[in-house]
Amino acid sequence: MSGEKPVVSRPQTIIDAGHGLAIDQAMAQFLQIARERDGLTRKLVSIRRHILTLARFTESNEQTQRFLMNIDELIWPPHGTTDAVRFALRYSGECMTGKQIKDFLEEKGFDWHRYTNPAAAVRNSILSMIKRGEASDRIQKDGTKTFRYVPKQDRLSRRDH
Repeated sequence: MSGEKPVVSRPQTIIDAGHGLAIDQAMAQFLQIARERDGLTRKLVSIRRHILTLARFTESNEQTQRFLMNIDELIWPPHGTTDAVRFALRYSGECMTGKQIKDFLEEKGFDWHRYTNPAAAVRNSILSMIKRGEASDRIQKDGTKTFRYVPKQDRLSRRDH
């Protein structure tokens, strides 16, 4: 031997094995609950759509109006990018840049990991909202392009003119 130290592998201890099993179980539980959440979110979105349809045809009281104003906040996280962008613009009530929208949603917990280009996803959502009249754009004095949510009553009054 020329002074080299022998390579000794570290034997797995009972604690290591227990932690490995615990993390496997925790990950499996997490994935199961995430699947359940996705199913519940789809149901909530469907019921929300039904409530909004019914609300168009009925006289609503103050409690119903308050519920309808906050219904989107009750379904978090949003089901898709456009819903998320709509939520951000409605929630802020102010003009926002695309980056501000993305950062706001990230701060609220929106998962951008499945998007290769989150900025493009935000931009495409904003463009589709503008096309439908749900959002408008504005160039600020400094040249920055910002976007704001157009409330439904404003969209309806524009059609009437």
